[in-house]
Amino acid sequence: MKQKILQEIKKIEKQENIKVIFLIESGSRAWGWESEDSDYDIRGIFIQDYNKFQKEKEQIDKIIGDSDIVLWDLKKFFRLMSDSNPSVWEWLSSDIIYKDNPIFQKLKLIFKESFNRHKLKKHYLSMARQNFEKYINTENTEANLKKYVYVLRSIACINFIEKTSLPPPKNYREVIEYLPGKIKAFFEKVVKEKKESESLKGKRDKEVEDYVTSFWNKEFNKNDNQFNIEQLELIFKSILNQNVYKSKETKNNSIFPGNPQGLPDESFNPTLVFIDETFLEKLSKHLGNGKYLKFDKILLTTNLAKKQNLSCKDIFYYTASPFQSKVPTNEEKDKKEGYNKFINKLREKGVIVREGRCQRLKCDGNFVYKQKAVDILLAMDLMSVPLKYPEVKKIILISSDSDFVPVVENLYKNEVKTILYTYYERIRDSQFSISNHLIKSVYKYALLNKQDFENARLITK
Repeated sequence: MKQKILQEIKKIEKQENIKVIFLIESGSRAWGWESEDSDYDIRGIFIQDYNKFQKEKEQIDKIIGDSDIVLWDLKKFFRLMSDSNPSVWEWLSSDIIYKDNPIFQKLKLIFKESFNRHKLKKHYLSMARQNFEKYINTENTEANLKKYVYVLRSIACINFIEKTSLPPPKNYREVIEYLPGKIKAFFEKVVKEKKESESLKGKRDKEVEDYVTSFWNKEFNKNDNQFNIEQLELIFKSILNQNVYKSKETKNNSIFPGNPQGLPDESFNPTLVFIDETFLEKLSKHLGNGKYLKFDKILLTTNLAKKQNLSCKDIFYYTASPFQSKVPTNEEKDKKEGYNKFINKLREKGVIVREGRCQRLKCDGNFVYKQKAVDILLAMDLMSVPLKYPEVKKIILISSDSDFVPVVENLYKNEVKTILYTYYERIRDSQFSISNHLIKSVYKYALLNKQDFENARLITK
């Protein structure tokens, strides 16, 4: 289906003289409650020739077979993003991506950090009320069941934002945990029945409707969060710089998106990045001549992925919480507090953190600390890639541990190639020796250097 969708998009690009730079699935398929006869809700962002005097297209709507296609101009997307519009978040957070772009992964992180909670809740409330009044609150005693789940998901999203101060996850199972027990049970029952047919009707439920309408006059706490417009302007311009050219090989010499032959260029393919924290921190200290380099781990990984013409779909970070005695010392408490802040920050930005444990051993009268079970967690996640991420064909591993060789070789048998970012020295007794077995097992490898860290320098406010 993906190839069919991309073929239709190429036709639209040619017809409308645009270039689609980001394309996802929204609606029931992305939320996880599609039925057999559900449409494909295709949503995307396009750029166009902004130097023409004609009025620019803001939106393009097409219905082709069972595909409902809605495309927004990049300017409209940024304008709505600055207003914390829920559709922007729904598109950025979709797990079904037909055409990815690494910049939109960055925008997803920016939205998480800067969205206005008050505005987003009001937007979701407006969506819930419109669907309720139009499709449920009628003179009929029955209603289309799918309209209930649309309304209740919006309400659940409001509850999620209030409890977590984060934008809601895409999958409905995560947000309905924030609904009362009876309402959640009703939601799950309707989803189960809806999966049989999109047009399935059922008897209206007064208790559920009373709960929904109780939100109409709900007062939300004000929130002063707002996007940095200058930052969004810079990103907007960087997208244009990457995707627009002045053709020298065609008769049309106007600025037009695409490659030098005037054809739409392919976007970066998705990848997963797996970070062995012990290796990365040890290398940071080595390259910093005994001092840990300060760098943005997310920016480092996205930069490395970009070098390989890939975009980060998910980042996995493997670590272990600092050792804590039965009665923790003040130093141990401080380390744990700092660690928790760091890990929570990573998680807020969408990084998947896997934690082993820290073991303390006594060796020659001194304490030695070792991480336990971290490598096992990493290996387990690597093994699950073909099943959980069938669209990912290349992964990035940041490590130097030859224990991963069997897993890497198994991934290759399942048509998943591993790109290794590592470091080694041909020096006797170096702490950075590496097994040729690991080097030979991967699809390709590259050595990390100090410039990679400096390009991801952490900027503190």
